[in-house]
Amino acid sequence: MATLYENYITGDDGNYAILQTLQWAAQTFTPITNHIITSVKVKMLRSKAACVPGDITASILATDDNNVPTDNALASGVYPAEQANVITITSPGEWIEITLSAGYPLLAGTVYALALKSSTDSLTAPIHWRYDHEATYIGGDLYVSVNQGTSWSLAGAYNDAMFEEWGEPPIASSTVTTDSASSVVKTTATLNGTLDDDGGEACDCGFEYGETTDYGTLTGTESKETDETFSQDITGLLPNTTYHYRAIATNSAGTSYGSDRTFTTLIEPTATTDPATSLEKTAATLNGTLDDDGGEFCDCGFEYGETTAYGTTTPTEGKETGETFSQAISGLTPGKHYHFRAIATNSAGTSYGSDRSFFAKLSIKGNPNIDQLMFQHVERIDR
Repeated sequence: MATLYENYITGDDGNYAILQTLQWAAQTFTPITNHIITSVKVKMLRSKAACVPGDITASILATDDNNVPTDNALASGVYPAEQANVITITSPGEWIEITLSAGYPLLAGTVYALALKSSTDSLTAPIHWRYDHEATYIGGDLYVSVNQGTSWSLAGAYNDAMFEEWGEPPIASSTVTTDSASSVVKTTATLNGTLDDDGGEACDCGFEYGETTDYGTLTGTESKETDETFSQDITGLLPNTTYHYRAIATNSAGTSYGSDRTFTTLIEPTATTDPATSLEKTAATLNGTLDDDGGEFCDCGFEYGETTAYGTTTPTEGKETGETFSQAISGLTPGKHYHFRAIATNSAGTSYGSDRSFFAKLSIKGNPNIDQLMFQHVERIDR
């Protein structure tokens, strides 16, 4: 909701400034608080029924070192002819509101000018801007120009026009939080953030990242408002590398940064295939060790078969660096030679231990030691 800031609304004593194509009028004013001006209200009176002012343009002008209006328009808006042409002709006139096409930030203690002009050339039927010739407004004065704003002169020693200027509180700096990275794998990751406070307007939100807190790389941005989250996928990262990153949010008040966070890209795990144990005629236990998990829990298991093409995969179990894992297998053929190897999988990929083999036990009638002999044979092969 708009707020009333500077204004002079009392003391209308029937005096007026004439507005035409060539003759403009401007009331200077001095805000006492920072804000964004969005519209103005002025008290207007058509001089007679024949007055057809056309469009009425309001402009917020900068002033020079002597607080005199310049031709530097900071913002402007138009009161359209179809409405201006029916402004009352009955004294003391009526208030009209002119919305600026874009808000403009005004600074406390700085003198600005509200300038009005109309598109009529009539000297006999002009539009009037009401003012007080004994005004007490201390923030400015009424000026007139007869050359379309090229130069200005005081309309009188104590004249002030009827005006109100409306706006919104100034845009504040945003605040943003750097959230944990997600979907971190070998060469890609997703950076995440939350816009805690947009400061009063939508912000462009993104990230900067790199191998140090100098960052060096900026992501794309998204337009976000208070409490909305945002993410950016990044690619081309180096495996097994620590990266720094932080969230960024930019509005018209400037750029804000979240705190620094880090993530480490993954590498494929490494696993060792250990000797099989508990060898039976139709069953065995396969064993392995996860030497390095690559940065996250791994799914660890085995593949096995009668050749190094394997063909059968065991269930897996979650393990991390240094932990061992085992899987009991069954349904083997007595006396058959089997190959097997350990498997470890994380988000970066799957790695394999070296190939090992064993014989399923085979009992031969009359030779009770054959099982031990077969076990010793396969042990020699593995070695």
